Parts: sequence; structure tokens; C-alpha cells
Amino acid sequence: MLVYFAYMVLRGSINEDQQGGRISAVYNIFAYPIMIALIYILSRMTDSLHPGNGGTLASVLTIPIPGY
Repeated sequence: MLVYFAYMVLRGSINEDQQGGRISAVYNIFAYPIMIALIYILSRMTDSLHPGNGGTLASVLTIPIPGY
């Protein structure tokens, strides 16, 4: 959301249409791969806060339930 907001601020801050479009296009070329990295790669590199998912205390302290 902040990346899109920064794009809108950048696009609106330049008065000339052609120059603003060119600079905004260059920004988008760099912003797209960074967003892919932030959404997909970074979220899988960090430990999860959900119980039972790698590296949390709940994955170690499980209570066995008879019959399951």
C-alpha cells in the first residue's frame, strides 16, 4: 500500500506529463520486483507467529490426545 501511495505522490509531484510518466515508469520497474520480494520471499524467510509452525514453542510443547 505504501509503494502505491509513493507512486501516486511521485506522479503528482511532477508538473510535466511526459517527464512524470517517464519517472513513474522507472519507479514501477524497480518497485515491482521489490514488492515480489517483500510479499513472497521475505514472508517465507521469517518465523511464523502461528502455533505449530516451525520454530515456535507450541510446536515443541504438544499435548498428545488419546484416540487421535
